[in-house]
Amino acid sequence: TFTHTITLRGVTEKKDQYIVWGEEYKGDQITLPMGKEVSGAATATSGNAVTYTSSDENVVEIINGGAAFKAVGAGTAEITATQAGDDTEWNAVSATKTVVVTEKKIQSILWTDNLSRLKVGDADVQLTAVVRVLTITDGEETYEENSIRTAMLQYSSADESVVKVNNLTKTLSIVGEGTTTVTASVAGDLWYEATSVTMPVKVRAASALCDAYVLDDAAERTLNTIDEETYTINGPASQLVFTANRT
Repeated sequence: TFTHTITLRGVTEKKDQYIVWGEEYKGDQITLPMGKEVSGAATATSGNAVTYTSSDENVVEIINGGAAFKAVGAGTAEITATQAGDDTEWNAVSATKTVVVTEKKIQSILWTDNLSRLKVGDADVQLTAVVRVLTITDGEETYEENSIRTAMLQYSSADESVVKVNNLTKTLSIVGEGTTTVTASVAGDLWYEATSVTMPVKVRAASALCDAYVLDDAAERTLNTIDEETYTINGPASQLVFTANRT
């Protein structure tokens, strides 16, 4: 057995990576109630661990050795998520987000209506979003539905040539074919932070021949064809669109 030493010369180009913020942290700023701890708010596309720094630890304190942060005082701070890279494969990357810590109660809108499969001629749709209020007790977070705040919900359509909303009856009326969005919002006040959620809307023309279906979750699905053979459609189902002929 022989051992050889080889000296390598040259330059290795490292790959770029990116910081991706979680779904509830994608806005221009993050609003947190005092006492809330946050981990996993951001990830790096390399899969390597992200660490955080704060511009003001009297507002947002860094905890768990930099792996998480906690809202500790009313005010505004800048949180920076960093992935340091390495010597061989990945370049370093960082991204900054404004965090507002409030003493007001945090409202959250839970909205499960599916508005992506409407068609011209359908009856008015009852909108069923509800407002939940976040409570933190001894570090435990719970959301409780609040009927008074839910009654304050207001809906708005981005394109009234497609759908219109009636805020007295909380219903959506179909006007014409197309795609748009509807936003549910509840105002803030001295005790509550304002919040809103936007829902995609698709209205297709009525047809006696076929329907277009969109699977809007990530689960695996099966499609039974007319001749009763079964085919498995693999996810992500949110990106699958298929057409089925009526019999």
